[in-house]
Amino acid sequence: MPPTLARASLRVLLVEDNTTDALVACDELAHAVDVAFTVESATRLQAALALLARSAFDVVLLDLSLPDCDGLDTFLQLRAAAPEVPVVVLSHRTDEALALQAVHAGAQDYLVKGCAEGLLVRAIRYAIERASAALALRSSELRLAGVVESAMDAIISVDASQRIVLFNAAAERMFGYAAAAVMGQGLERLLPLEFRARHQGHIDTFAGTGMSARTMGQFGQLNALRANGEEFPIEASISKTRVDGQVLFTVILRDVTESKLARMALEAANRDLERSNAALQHVAHYDALTGLPNRVLLGERLVDAMARCQIPGQDQSQSQNQSPMLAVAFLDIDAFKPINDAHGHEAGDALLVAVAQRLKAALREGDWLARIGGDEFVAVLQGLHRAQDCEPLLAELLSAVADPVMLAGAPTQVTASIGVTLYPADGEDADRLIRHADQAMYLAKQAGRNRYQRFNAAQASADQTLHEGLSRMRKALGQQELVLYYQPKVNMRSGEVTGAEALIRWQHPERGLLPPGAFLPMIENHALSVAVGEWVIASALAQMAAWQAAGLHLAVSVNIGSLQLQQPGFVAGLGALLARHAGLPPRCLEMEILETSALQDIAQVSDVMQACQALGVRFALDDFGTGYSSLAYLKRLPAEQIKIDQSFVRDMLVDEEDLAIVKGVIGLAQAFGREVIAEGVETIAHGTLLLGLGCELAQGYGIARPMPAQELPGWVARWRPDAAWTDGAGAAVQTAGVVTVAKTEPTGG
Repeated sequence: MPPTLARASLRVLLVEDNTTDALVACDELAHAVDVAFTVESATRLQAALALLARSAFDVVLLDLSLPDCDGLDTFLQLRAAAPEVPVVVLSHRTDEALALQAVHAGAQDYLVKGCAEGLLVRAIRYAIERASAALALRSSELRLAGVVESAMDAIISVDASQRIVLFNAAAERMFGYAAAAVMGQGLERLLPLEFRARHQGHIDTFAGTGMSARTMGQFGQLNALRANGEEFPIEASISKTRVDGQVLFTVILRDVTESKLARMALEAANRDLERSNAALQHVAHYDALTGLPNRVLLGERLVDAMARCQIPGQDQSQSQNQSPMLAVAFLDIDAFKPINDAHGHEAGDALLVAVAQRLKAALREGDWLARIGGDEFVAVLQGLHRAQDCEPLLAELLSAVADPVMLAGAPTQVTASIGVTLYPADGEDADRLIRHADQAMYLAKQAGRNRYQRFNAAQASADQTLHEGLSRMRKALGQQELVLYYQPKVNMRSGEVTGAEALIRWQHPERGLLPPGAFLPMIENHALSVAVGEWVIASALAQMAAWQAAGLHLAVSVNIGSLQLQQPGFVAGLGALLARHAGLPPRCLEMEILETSALQDIAQVSDVMQACQALGVRFALDDFGTGYSSLAYLKRLPAEQIKIDQSFVRDMLVDEEDLAIVKGVIGLAQAFGREVIAEGVETIAHGTLLLGLGCELAQGYGIARPMPAQELPGWVARWRPDAAWTDGAGAAVQTAGVVTVAKTEPTGG
């Protein structure tokens, strides 16, 4: 039996082979505030089927693309194994059509990965509600089948081809046939030859006129034919119904030789059948609480409304009922759960009924409203000619919700958030329009609630592009497509190679070698940046160990982002990595942190730096001078080295302000007893000027470009500084504590 969210805990089976997507789903379920979730995971379909065989689950979250099964067959196999368990499909945007096929095949809902943050709990709730409604509908059908089978009257149903599809027990007794013997046979088998044409005429009339079950009624007396060839008089009543899109004609038969009481029972049975059919139709298409159309009827009506929209360029005189566009407004009551918890479910239901009535009253003639579950409604606004035509209507809906409602004798005010999509601009099918409106509603809540938000296709596309990019980066990390290049650091005066900076590259299988600017901005401040940073440290340590084993002892610096540096287990993880390479002196590893990153939480960053320095690791302040530098910051951050940003070094030969900044940074480093190294040394003139200012350490294209690890030992063996650097050119003159340099014409820059 499908669960309800009233239970304290729900068991979720997560079938997902993408570790990151699985972690995102588990994290959202772990932070749900209205229900606790217990999650079990499987990365393959067969493992999921085994779990379903031995344990009960309340809902399944299913990725259709698994290592051992792919596509719609994934859902069909799971549905066959557990037909009663609600299923929510997790899909990429590129597989959205496949997810819709799964919904049409019986899945309760689907979510598009990357566009679903904050929507998973709601999707689970909808899936459980729909499964419960489907179970109730099936129970009603079973009860109706029981009534038909136990009826004293013969009841026979045929399809549009006059083939028998229902033959109850009373019909078996009346005609002397077993049901199995006549199923699929033509109805004429039960009629004498002279009555068959008359019977067919009745059926053709009813099928052609499209009369309802109520208007068909009785069509008089006929003679029927038993299995033994005996003819007997009957009176029949016929009705036409539609079940799962199939037209059925149901005939209730009575032997007219029986008593008047039996005739009355026949009429009563016919009325009961009509009422049962009507009840089934209402349960399937209307919300039980508010009487509004439900999600099923919403989808059907929305498809019809979309078809009536005016096609651009079409003659406006063709139909007065057509208009250029319509709007789908997805409305969610703000903070409904606290009200429900404080006043009870009965009061919450009363609030929903009141809001439904007000929203319905606020709509124009031709517009209509549906309740799709919980505190969520969808209004379809028709007859729009411009996008802004819907704005006054949306304001009316917000105002209708905001009017106070009496709960427990006191006025209570609520607000609503609305997401809006327009057809045909924002989607080409009903499901996508509703889903886009839902996404826009979520943005309206994030923007402060009590407002409406138009769906932004460009933003949704950008979010999807980002999600796909992150997914591709995870794949690159897992498939070892990332590589480290190394740029040497040297002492320009002595010629010593003092170390190298590890710089990440992406060896993309289709696009070739990508620089960090092509992919690092995408993962900045994302959890994936931490995983990439950990890979960089581990790879750099492994490379240092390999060089050391080959006789090259070289320090390496790595760039550390603020998010990685402030992870709770960063210091412990670093210690574990160093322990794996016990032969490496920890001081050979240097961590470069951006000055701007360090300033976000200077106290915490300082504590982490000191803990790492206790392990023996060195620190450098990268891009110094680009942030909000102050003596206090420099004093509190215990970095051994300061790196002058390349933007100042590159232009210092032609820009006096950049030169002044370079002088200032060198002076600060000398005053605080820190090493100083210049980035962006592109020419001999750059190095000469820096030496004159008192900065001997440098790196840049004028020394060496970043290179693969296997090329660095050969470069170290070959490299010699330029004679202009070792002969004392550009020597500084110390005058009254100020470093001055004899200006020369810059060369090579």
